[in-house]
Amino acid sequence: MNKPIRAVYKEPYKDAVLIEIKNELKEWQNLVKGSVECIYAPFDESINILCNDEAKIFKMDGNFMMPKFYDCLCGPAVFVCFDEDGNLQTLNNIQINKIFKYIKHYELHNGEDLYRDYQTLCAKALKTQEKLKNEME
Repeated sequence: MNKPIRAVYKEPYKDAVLIEIKNELKEWQNLVKGSVECIYAPFDESINILCNDEAKIFKMDGNFMMPKFYDCLCGPAVFVCFDEDGNLQTLNNIQINKIFKYIKHYELHNGEDLYRDYQTLCAKALKTQEKLKNEME
């Protein structure tokens, strides 16, 4: 029996929420609304993002910018982590805090259209990234 996983779920134009979900492929597919792709979080390689691998093909709304990758994640996103054997595991509190902080800085807001305003949104994300980098030094 699969133990529930604690993860962070973020839909475009909505606040991120902490969820508990069964660790089953069908559950992950339902959350991302289709086929699941897994990528590293641009701010912490111990965190992974499950997303819809066809989100841009289907023109799903932009969710949050990823300036490190010069990209935007589109469609719903689920932040998770894996153990050393590649099994999904629950996020810890430090990871959860990092996720919420990152989203706060890079999420798209209602009225911001990735496909219409791509250049402006990229420039804004890169400027934010530079500002945060300078604040950390």
